[in-house]
Amino acid sequence: MASSRTYKTLFKLVLIAAILAYAGYYANILFDSPAFFAGSSKKAGATSYQSSQTSAPPMVAERLNTIDAAKIGNEIAPLGKLRVITQPNWHISGRLSEQISALQSQFEAGDLTAGYLLAMNLRYCWNSPFNQHEFDTRKQTQQETHASDAMLQHLEDKYEKCQGVELKQQKQFYHYMRLAAEQGFIPAKESFAQLYAEFYMTSQGHVSLPRAEYIAMREQFINTKINFLTQAAEHGSIKAMTTLASLYYSQNYGPQGWVKAFAYNQAILAFTEDNALYQRNQWYTEKLIKSLSAQELADAQAISENIIQAIKQNGTLYLAN
Repeated sequence: MASSRTYKTLFKLVLIAAILAYAGYYANILFDSPAFFAGSSKKAGATSYQSSQTSAPPMVAERLNTIDAAKIGNEIAPLGKLRVITQPNWHISGRLSEQISALQSQFEAGDLTAGYLLAMNLRYCWNSPFNQHEFDTRKQTQQETHASDAMLQHLEDKYEKCQGVELKQQKQFYHYMRLAAEQGFIPAKESFAQLYAEFYMTSQGHVSLPRAEYIAMREQFINTKINFLTQAAEHGSIKAMTTLASLYYSQNYGPQGWVKAFAYNQAILAFTEDNALYQRNQWYTEKLIKSLSAQELADAQAISENIIQAIKQNGTLYLAN
């Protein structure tokens, strides 16, 4: 009898072991399969979620398949429907004063890049030393305040490049940057948006305006800045989307700030190839999702889908430098 019980016990143990072994085998097949990861990975492909009035939709952090770009050296090859565009290097060699006329002529002939280069270099020269005496004075001040070697070198490089560029020419950076932005040059739209309202008012000589006029002009500048950013975002500018997400997150730029911030963060997650940026925006998304209602999340998703659709229709992607 004892022998029979022992046999039955051993049989049960063997049977259980066999079941576990088969379960482990098929689990490995399931979870190690590419199909499983294609359906579960956060970056595997575009995924949509349904909005609900009673429950928050799950967070989306998928990259669009069309942006799985192949990298060749430092260049990014265009794949799918989007053409990846690298940002132009605006730094020029030699003195700017010797190149202003040529850049102006090229811009007037329709070369938007020339207008952008002119704007950026004039902006770089803003507040540069005008002569040798002023350069020597600034250098001595920096040395007395124990400025770093890098700061001293920057002052010297700036003076060398900007000699001969008068103040009235320097302040024209705004004119050329705005013109290039208005004519559709995305890097100009991005750079315009990096200008602070106070700097714009000071550099363009508006600080002495009556208070009401000052406020009105300042608000007009901010609205132009938001419009340029919105246009750049719809052409696939990661920098513009990041800036808009940050501005709207502050809730200082109109209604539904967090809703719009969530929407732009979602669009960034759909397109960015930068892992650090992806993780940062995912963190912001997870933080926002706890603060928005189901209706707000549904609104944010609708805005995000419109942004993504506009980018796909325009067919370009500008990666952040």
